[in-house]
Amino acid sequence: MTTTPWKLLNESLVRSCSVPYEALRQLCDAPTEALLTADLDQRLRVDAALDTLGSAAHQDIAGCANTVLRRTLLDLKRAAHHHDVRKVRALLAKATSAGLLLPAGVATAADTAITASEKVLSSAQLHDVLMRSKKKERDCIGKIARDQRVDSAVLVTSVPAAKAIRSLGADRAMSAKQLARAHRTALGYVIRSATRTVPFSALCTIAPSQLSHASRHPDEPHVPASVHTIARWNVYAMAQIFSAMKKDFEFIATLPVLVNPDALSENGHCALPRCSVEYLGHVGDRDLAVYREERRVVDSHGLFGKVMALAAGAAQNHDYTCEQLATELSAHTGLSKAQTRCIVLDAIRISALVVPALDLSPSTAVSEQPIVMHLARGSEKAASAARLIARIAEGCNAVASISDFDRRHTQTLELAHHMDSLRRLVDPSMPMFHTHVYEDGVGKESTIPSPAVDSCTSLDWDALADLVDLLDVRQAERALFEEFVSAKFPRGEICHDVPAVVNSFVAEVLTPLRQVDIEAVDENDLKSTASLPLGKAWEWIRARRRFLAHVAELRNNDAGPVDIRNLLTDYRPLVQSRRYPLRSLNAYVQQGDESKVVINRTLGGPGFPWSRFAHAMPDSAARAWSELSDYASDAGVTLVELTAGKVVSNLNAHPATYPTTLLIPGHPRKTTRASDIRLADTQLAYCASSGRLQLFDAHGTELLPAYMGYITDRGLPLSTQALMLLAPPMHCSLDFFPRTSSEIVHQARLLLGDAVLARESWTFPTSSTSMDIPCLLEEALVWWRSIARHHALPECGVLRTFDAHGVVGKGQFYNSQIMGTITNLIRALRNAHYGFVIEEFFPHVGESGVAQEYIVTGTRSLKEGI
Repeated sequence: MTTTPWKLLNESLVRSCSVPYEALRQLCDAPTEALLTADLDQRLRVDAALDTLGSAAHQDIAGCANTVLRRTLLDLKRAAHHHDVRKVRALLAKATSAGLLLPAGVATAADTAITASEKVLSSAQLHDVLMRSKKKERDCIGKIARDQRVDSAVLVTSVPAAKAIRSLGADRAMSAKQLARAHRTALGYVIRSATRTVPFSALCTIAPSQLSHASRHPDEPHVPASVHTIARWNVYAMAQIFSAMKKDFEFIATLPVLVNPDALSENGHCALPRCSVEYLGHVGDRDLAVYREERRVVDSHGLFGKVMALAAGAAQNHDYTCEQLATELSAHTGLSKAQTRCIVLDAIRISALVVPALDLSPSTAVSEQPIVMHLARGSEKAASAARLIARIAEGCNAVASISDFDRRHTQTLELAHHMDSLRRLVDPSMPMFHTHVYEDGVGKESTIPSPAVDSCTSLDWDALADLVDLLDVRQAERALFEEFVSAKFPRGEICHDVPAVVNSFVAEVLTPLRQVDIEAVDENDLKSTASLPLGKAWEWIRARRRFLAHVAELRNNDAGPVDIRNLLTDYRPLVQSRRYPLRSLNAYVQQGDESKVVINRTLGGPGFPWSRFAHAMPDSAARAWSELSDYASDAGVTLVELTAGKVVSNLNAHPATYPTTLLIPGHPRKTTRASDIRLADTQLAYCASSGRLQLFDAHGTELLPAYMGYITDRGLPLSTQALMLLAPPMHCSLDFFPRTSSEIVHQARLLLGDAVLARESWTFPTSSTSMDIPCLLEEALVWWRSIARHHALPECGVLRTFDAHGVVGKGQFYNSQIMGTITNLIRALRNAHYGFVIEEFFPHVGESGVAQEYIVTGTRSLKEGI
């Protein structure tokens, strides 16, 4: 057996923010920050003086024989405890007017508290300071948004938001509520465009890069002029429209029709696997859809059988249309044309027939051809749809080519009008779409800075692979799948009906498993849990839990950064129990200071990062996929792309990746290449020597499935998810946040050698007394600054809130000198019902640079010796 060392693909990607970080620094209000810092210092002096006053009064009460003095001291102690300076002032004045001589320590502390309190800003003064700062910030944001064309980029996402952003600082009449909303919106977009590599929009540039030691110098400036944009229609909207067209014969009459290619004859019946989609609308900026996989059975000699036989007989005619099929069916059965058209529609509904032009595949999801050509031959209604689809495609291209805001605004509205006209033509009851076009910012090919190349080359990829194996939450499902197959095919027997086994596993194990919250199961009950009765599933869950608990314990001791590599030693027998001939990891990294890189995440299978952007950088994608295919060939395996149901999102739209696609029954595809493999033509077996399940083609070559879309695996058809378990683990969460408890937890950085895996963080439970946020914004501002000072929180950081399941949400940037970020932070904390975490903002962006993230791929092959 030969194991090759890890190699880095020469091809890589760079994601760059569109707004230079220096632009964000223009929002910093140093004078206001200094004023608020001085105010906080005075408040702390008042608190210290009141504490001293309370202690002094307490000491003097014990030996005080004067009843009046004793009562005064008690009142002063009580006022100091409640931090009531006005009460202290009143008591002091009363004692002076009564000629009552207070002890020297008490009098001095009271005078100090009163004097310091006079320098504290009142709520009204704080309000004025805050409003002046926000007015200045608002004007500056409007200028930045216009100068950096953030408003134009936002147009394709939200026209109202773009118009509101453009109105800031432009002396346009707006209500206070509208102004506040526009301020928050603009600030959010500017911050994301300067601090985070926002994907899938013109606010973030994606560029192909070369990974070589002749890379550019790290101080070489970013060149925004090298960016161009590519726009595509909203696939979610068009997929719904095309699905609705299948219910109206006027639209499909001139469209080619085929028999379901996965139909399977069984004892006079025909089984029809299908993968349908239920559209659930959108929540916020998220389009929601659910895949439904099922298997219908029809009588081969019944009406649907005759329909399929007629369509199959015309299989050589690629232009055989639904109208021709309905006509032939009428001639063969004597039924009226209206009746046969309804029968054809029903056959399409149950997937006995398919209309390829309306079932979007990854390579056809953003193309108007050939659907326009076919519809144009039909009725006036179909021709109208064809014209609208063509205009939508043209409108997307026009939007991408326009930089002027007003012209772009007009074009975006026109595009939205065309799409809504198409919606109303096809199905007026369909909900309106909130997004009409997706846009990508594409940069010119470049090279990655030399320090980042050196850091990625020296990265401990073996340890990273072990970490991914240990933390991948799908490992339990892998173990269940292995035991499920082994039980049906013991002693390494070969399974020849892979689709049936996959369907059984999905129905009997995977579906019930998804109904259980595994994380809520106590460790002592893992082995006996009804949903985990097989294999080593419970061992993987227990190992992951114990490892994370150990990591949290070490990070909590404030001893400094913790290197995770030594902690992996005890778990290597488990994580290395499976051996794969090829491993590929995609690391998303940022270059930090002191030559450190930060690993933000590991994500996707071999070549995955290029799929979403391959239409914009076909040469780089082709080189990456070719290099990976060569590695796989050297390891004796073939990389195959997995189908993943009908494409309903731009995240899954991409050209062909690998020469071979593994075709899952019921999943639509544009065409079938000679190199493609049907799942029914594969074999599955458990191999004891490799400790895992292996999938083979008819020639005995192992197939490694690779899902190439950008939708998270939990959103895919279950059959796709099951087959993904045959591939090596590819990603894991690097959110090493402990579950919230009753205490505030400070955690040091987590390292993988010189690489940073997790940033320094502070976790706050909702039960903490510090979560008593004052109602008034100006008082809440003082509250936050006190909390930040007390816990030594970073001046520049990221807020993330927990949900009810202990999962953290997306990060929200803040800077103590940008008042809008602090007021937004307070706004978010009011809704942090399950706790929150503050992370350091790291790495910092250079004076003249932009935030960038490098996507690099490490590979390793293992081949048995002969």
